[in-house]
Amino acid sequence: EFRTTVTGNLHRGEDFSAIGQWIAPVERYFLQGYVDSGDILQRSNAEAFAVSNEMLQACLAEVQKFVPQAAIRGR
Repeated sequence: EFRTTVTGNLHRGEDFSAIGQWIAPVERYFLQGYVDSGDILQRSNAEAFAVSNEMLQACLAEVQKFVPQAAIRGR
């Protein structure tokens, strides 16, 4: 099983196209949106890590081109 925590300031949709190509034979791959647990080291940047549902869905659509059974976990 592979998982990626998607963050608003680190990821773009095309990143997931590349990831999908790289791990394509895998059967289980999950995307999970970043959730602020309060333990982030740089509190001033916490808001930048947030990811919208729209972005998460767009990332999923990109990776599903290569890993059709990929899914979102935790939302």
